[in-house]
Amino acid sequence: MAIRIQIAVILCIIVSGVLFAQENIHKERLAIPSTSQFRTSLNDSAVHQWSRADSSAISSLFGTIQKGIMDEDVDLLSSSFAPQLCINLRGTDGCYYSANQALYIIKNFFGARHVFNFRLSTIGAAQESPYATGSGTFLHKGRREFLQIYVGLTRTDSRWVISQLSVY
Repeated sequence: MAIRIQIAVILCIIVSGVLFAQENIHKERLAIPSTSQFRTSLNDSAVHQWSRADSSAISSLFGTIQKGIMDEDVDLLSSSFAPQLCINLRGTDGCYYSANQALYIIKNFFGARHVFNFRLSTIGAAQESPYATGSGTFLHKGRREFLQIYVGLTRTDSRWVISQLSVY
């Protein structure tokens, strides 16, 4: 009986490895919309109209965020963190963290997950704060799961920074 269980466990591990390898080979990477596509979205859907320079900076930041999430590159995101930001991650308690704390918390979260695809799909504004939402899929503990992300920006000094990141 114990040998059958061991064989079953080994077969599960082998099948999981083969499935993961196939997923990795066929991993679809969604294209990051161009800056002009983001700018168009912002101008069409934003409640608050920003200057051309602000629209360009916001578009560029959302492109960086999308690339950082798709590539699981938290360091790319961290350069745009506000000094203190709200982080809500699936399976954790949300709270305000310093930029340094947020870096390690998000690295830990994405370190346990492999992102297959991700795309920011909705960009808008709530009052004077731009935000974006998007969705994708990732592999966590051998299972493919859907993710939805909300990113909120705020202006600090003379630049736009990430003030909120939620992963559902």
